[in-house]
Amino acid sequence: MPIATSNFLVPNGTFIVVLLAFIAVLGVIGKYVLPVLNKALTERQEQIRGELEAADKAKADAEESGLPLYRYFGGSGPMQMPVPMMNVINGGAHANNNLDIQEFMI
Repeated sequence: MPIATSNFLVPNGTFIVVLLAFIAVLGVIGKYVLPVLNKALTERQEQIRGELEAADKAKADAEESGLPLYRYFGGSGPMQMPVPMMNVINGGAHANNNLDIQEFMI
């Protein structure tokens, strides 16, 4: 009874060329792309760290002054809720009328 043979695990020329091209691409990425990404991510981390430190300082200052954080930022005056605006007239280039104004809010 013959033993089955397979060339599946034996690399051929195409496989070796593709493997070498893949290794070259990895080298280019490692040399040119990753340092740029690492620099950008490091700068972003430093920015986030600074923002967190500023938030911690504001929270500590609010606690030190005995005020809630919203009052520390907003001041001691009365609070006023924002008033929504309502669009009553539409016009402009994309409207189905000939008004020159884009919209009128009240």
